[in-house]
Amino acid sequence: MNAFTRPTRHRSARLAAGALALATTGALLSPAVTAAAATPVTAPASHTTSAASATATTAATTAGAVWDETAFRGSVQVVDGADETPEVLEGVVFDDLNQNSRQDEGEPGVADVSVSNGRDIVTTDEDGAYELPAFENMTAFVTQPADYQVPVDDENVAQFHYHHLPEGSPELKYGGLEPTGDLPAAVNFPLAQDEGAAASTQECLVGGDVQTYTEEEIEFARAGAFADMAARSGYEDCGALFVGDVAGDDLSLYPGIRTLTEMINGPARFLPGNHDIDFDATEQEHAFDSYRAGLGPEYYSYDVGEAHFVALNNVEYPFAGDTKYNGAIDEEQMEWLRQDIANTPKDKLVVIAAHIPLLGFADQNGTQHQTDQVKEIHELLEGREAISLAGHVHAIENMREGDSLASWKELFDVDELPFPHLTVGAISGDWYSGEMLDGGYPTALQRDGAYPGVLTMDLEGNQVTERFTRTGDDGTDQMALGLNTPAYRDWFAEHIDAEGAAPAFEDPLTVGQDALADTWLTTNFFMGATGSTVEVSVDGGEPVAAERTQPMAGEEQFVGAEYSDPVAVQEQLVHGGSVADRTSHLWRLPVPEDLAAGEHTAEVTATDVHGQVSTETLTFQVEEGTAEPVEHFTDNQPGSKHFAPVRWMQLEGLTNGYSDGSFGKYREISRGESLAFVYRYLDPEFSPEGAPFPDVTGEHTHYAPISWAKANEITQGYADGEFKPTREVTRGEFASFLYRAVDPEHLGPEDTEFTDVPTSDAAYQAITWLASEALSVGYHDGSYQPDRQITRAEVATILYRYETMIANEG
Repeated sequence: MNAFTRPTRHRSARLAAGALALATTGALLSPAVTAAAATPVTAPASHTTSAASATATTAATTAGAVWDETAFRGSVQVVDGADETPEVLEGVVFDDLNQNSRQDEGEPGVADVSVSNGRDIVTTDEDGAYELPAFENMTAFVTQPADYQVPVDDENVAQFHYHHLPEGSPELKYGGLEPTGDLPAAVNFPLAQDEGAAASTQECLVGGDVQTYTEEEIEFARAGAFADMAARSGYEDCGALFVGDVAGDDLSLYPGIRTLTEMINGPARFLPGNHDIDFDATEQEHAFDSYRAGLGPEYYSYDVGEAHFVALNNVEYPFAGDTKYNGAIDEEQMEWLRQDIANTPKDKLVVIAAHIPLLGFADQNGTQHQTDQVKEIHELLEGREAISLAGHVHAIENMREGDSLASWKELFDVDELPFPHLTVGAISGDWYSGEMLDGGYPTALQRDGAYPGVLTMDLEGNQVTERFTRTGDDGTDQMALGLNTPAYRDWFAEHIDAEGAAPAFEDPLTVGQDALADTWLTTNFFMGATGSTVEVSVDGGEPVAAERTQPMAGEEQFVGAEYSDPVAVQEQLVHGGSVADRTSHLWRLPVPEDLAAGEHTAEVTATDVHGQVSTETLTFQVEEGTAEPVEHFTDNQPGSKHFAPVRWMQLEGLTNGYSDGSFGKYREISRGESLAFVYRYLDPEFSPEGAPFPDVTGEHTHYAPISWAKANEITQGYADGEFKPTREVTRGEFASFLYRAVDPEHLGPEDTEFTDVPTSDAAYQAITWLASEALSVGYHDGSYQPDRQITRAEVATILYRYETMIANEG
């Protein structure tokens, strides 16, 4: 299972009474301070009373009536008859004045409109006519000009394309494309003039990962995000773009999902995700045939106002026994993209949308969940106003120009972002997990601690202001507030790896006076980003700036209890789903150490990069109590290289460091020490007997780990019979130790991928396994340097990445 596939292990989907409480102003899941049992999470007010429900229904009816009056309903005109030139597709783009989807007498062609077959792009002549090379299994489509609309069908799905597959799809479980027969005489694309679509001010909705696996989950989506969109207006011209994983593997659900888009008040467009694949296809060219039949082209573009939207398919599936898809764009699509961008005026905003992020925050252990061609796309858009949109990771990520992560440089040679990259969150949230709310949908907090919901892009010319609206809210709720206390971190450590539901964390907003020095007030600011600010006023005092946990300044990702959202985690560990052990938009402020016992308030003001301000208040209790903080190693302070892996090792009890308080990050590590780390991490049930080697007796510091390694054939020592425990271990040797210890299913490639690791190398399988899982990668010169001595920090990093991989596969 990959990191962004629906988890197979879900805890209870119902909330036990008293698990979480509500006492913050605005933040639904921030617990309340009360001596009595906490009250269950409830649905937003719009779902809890009949009066509110009636109001929402009235709003939806009113908004829908406006759209129904203005919607251009129709289809592409396919003119029957044999094409006299079967190698050429021809037709007309025309102004459908009477909106009957046929070019009637007096209806003029529209000049200078782009039409494509997915490979070539041509523009219509003065009469609106075009000619394109024709080939089997092509999709022809028109790029909607900014002052027109393409038609929508009865379920509001935009109609701007024609699939040509004479014999139809190969036999597929979900049907694929029906045979189209010979090329028709013409394919004509109707347009309707729309002054609203030409306006420089636009409101555009973007939804990630509807991802329904069942009919029941379709109803969750209907009662949740789609009911919210039905009650909204103002996006009639730009519509809604759904960025992949429209279904959850069962593509027979597309008709039911289309009944959801029937609810919205604007055109619906889609792009494919890794759960929209025909997995029984045997080649990439038919991988999305059922998606194409149900929803539309794999990639295309359209204009609205001063923006040019480009929808891409960046899901590459191998169809050769390997089930690990990859974030990549094939060369045919890349060539189309180069042409499309070249045809776009320089002053337009370019919106690049794909399912898998070009670059993202959530997964830093490899390239699979980011896009191989990201650097070329950045170069294509150099000098332009641009923004990228994605879904896939079931989290919100608002990454700005100049943001940087160590892995982006290491994996993609990208120093920093040239323009904003937004991961828009998921309509399904965390795969419809968690407690059921009265509104008819689950809490489903995402892996970053944010709610499910929909992103809105407010366009003004070629500038974007983005905002997030969580399911069931009117857009005012923009943060969740909590306390990260030593007691919470202990509870986190005790239950993070446990099977089944964790018990509720008691008194989440109570902290002892003796623990104040090690307690943070946390703010999960859902659309927070570089340039945002979070200020906290405690008990009416002067506001103090909180610090972001992920600076996005070239560091490695910070992960664990200290960097988690306690509000979300207390829901997730108890009621199921992913765990928000990291997020790119969490701020924290040390609680003042001199607070008196009693009740206190914290007013939090969060300001986003566009100056939009949200304010919420948290009430918490200070009592007498004690806590034993875990001090940082002196050479492993927050923000330093390898901080997260070494801190994880420390908090997990895998190392106590040296007597001077340091970890010794850059010290070379001995063979005995490295095996001790692996032994403590795997924690096997093992009782050593006798001396495994002449130089490792029962009194040796690492007697048990080395005995275990010998007994399990992880090492056999040297030819002279000794183990040599104090000798420094090399990169290749440690790779072999870990590989033999965990015994993964792996067969190295036939051709070596490192210049200095031939297939005959004793550590070849181990090194290629580490590389295939992005646990350890080579150097920029193509080498691995297996004989170089490895440091303690590097060993910690490999183990940490392995633990993260196992947790994600969970």
